[in-house]
Amino acid sequence: MNVPPDHTFGALHKPDPYGAGDVIHNRKMNNILKGKENQRAVVAAIRQQLKKLNYHHFNNLLEAFRFYDQEGKGKITLSNLHNVCVKYRLPVDFDMIEKVLDYCDADKDGMINYLEFCNFLNWKEKLPTGLDDLGPPPMMIGTDYLFSKNPPEKLINEAYLVPKDPQTSDLTTSTIVKQIDFNVGNHSTSNAMYNSVIGPGGISSKSFRTYGIPSVRSDLSAPRVRRLSDRTNYGDQAFLYGLMCPSLYSQHNVYERDLLQPRTFEEIKSIFTNIGIRMCGEDMERAYKQAAMNHPKGHVSVESFRGLLDDIQEQQIRAGVHPMALGESQ
Repeated sequence: MNVPPDHTFGALHKPDPYGAGDVIHNRKMNNILKGKENQRAVVAAIRQQLKKLNYHHFNNLLEAFRFYDQEGKGKITLSNLHNVCVKYRLPVDFDMIEKVLDYCDADKDGMINYLEFCNFLNWKEKLPTGLDDLGPPPMMIGTDYLFSKNPPEKLINEAYLVPKDPQTSDLTTSTIVKQIDFNVGNHSTSNAMYNSVIGPGGISSKSFRTYGIPSVRSDLSAPRVRRLSDRTNYGDQAFLYGLMCPSLYSQHNVYERDLLQPRTFEEIKSIFTNIGIRMCGEDMERAYKQAAMNHPKGHVSVESFRGLLDDIQEQQIRAGVHPMALGESQ
């Protein structure tokens, strides 16, 4: 009997619509994940791209939400989400936008509210809420009289605002749990047990004693600008010598950002006067303008101004007009 190489003997059975993971987790037929891997990956990629764009284009979550909610309804519709993707120039099919909205719509009302927007389309820990006044959603100017008898609902209920961590008073939106399967047999890892007691939302560890001394890694160098998704521990914190012999800056809680941030002329004058630098107002103003010319944006920091004063002093020493020059008395 001659049969082709790919011939299969016996009766062919129709494959099951569910996989081994669906059987283990006892998923329902309307929630099986077999065959949806590519679709879920595309939805995750779209959400990740929207998170990056929102983080780089807006200063707070409310500003980003208003960009999506152009009609001022207090909720984001499917057409709003599609228009934002067009403005961001994201080549996304309309069917995939529906899948993204269905993923973000936790209460299944067909729209994305502010709480869902913060949880699924943003890094809510990295941006402030922008909710200084918990008023109604943004409406068009001149239409307030239409809502005098039937005022609209608030953008978010105050009950959904929680502290970021026990050590600060900054608020953020509560976390919406979007989990397909729960732990089998209520299993929990040791790390989850620690975080439930000590960590965000648990017991404050501010007064706890810290054991051990941190050290600096020599195999990795910390980058000047760290990416948002970079979770690598570079060990660029305080090291053994810095703890045993702290510098003068560390004793006064002065850090690198304090020395490098731009400052006005009044701030520079006050700082250098307090540390004992005696200069007349005209000389200090002339030095400040010269330091501003050395920066592309005209910024002057404490470090740049100090470096300029060192250069001026070096020039005076070489010219022989400074008391520290050779042949001159101090």
